[in-house]
Amino acid sequence: MQLAWETLVLADSAYNLSPVLATSWSSDSSLKEWTFKLRTGVKFHDGSPLTAQDVVWSIRRILQPSLASPLLGPLGAVLDASNVKAMDAHTVVAKLSHPDAYFPVIFSSTGSEIVKAGQDKFPLSQAYGTGPFRFTSFEAGQGWAVVRNTNYWQPGLPYLDGVRGVSIPDPTALVQAVTSGASDLTTSIASRRSQWSSRGSREGSHRPRLL
Repeated sequence: MQLAWETLVLADSAYNLSPVLATSWSSDSSLKEWTFKLRTGVKFHDGSPLTAQDVVWSIRRILQPSLASPLLGPLGAVLDASNVKAMDAHTVVAKLSHPDAYFPVIFSSTGSEIVKAGQDKFPLSQAYGTGPFRFTSFEAGQGWAVVRNTNYWQPGLPYLDGVRGVSIPDPTALVQAVTSGASDLTTSIASRRSQWSSRGSREGSHRPRLL
């Protein structure tokens, strides 16, 4: 998902944040009012600009119980949907019910990606994000493909022209796909098979290729 959609910030293992769609975030002395400044010049895949309204919509969408977002609990514990607002085209303010020094960390999580205001369904023809790639195909249980976003806001990125993902539910076939070079990488391999994959790589018998 993060190939096509992006979060406001990124967090490392120590919860240090770095900017993505937000360039800065700060709170008042009470830690109850947080202000996010958005990056200018960012566009969705359909060419429309990223604005504060998109961020407000995305946050309020997470707070909808019907979405069943895993972030509903931590976000809903401190924020009511009516208390997140766009102050101008590139400023969002959230007023919390109680202090939270780690509030921005929520917006580094999977599920907090920013979507276009008003969009609640994402058919392939309208899978508009701000990320480095845009979807060209998706078939549940089979695979997907993305191509380079030529209007991406980070100059020189992405490096690849595209990425193709293939669903391989059988763990043995998954290992064979990676060790044979048919696939470049996988999300995970069971620990008892990881040694096999690493050994094949060390021996130089297989050379990975991009999908």
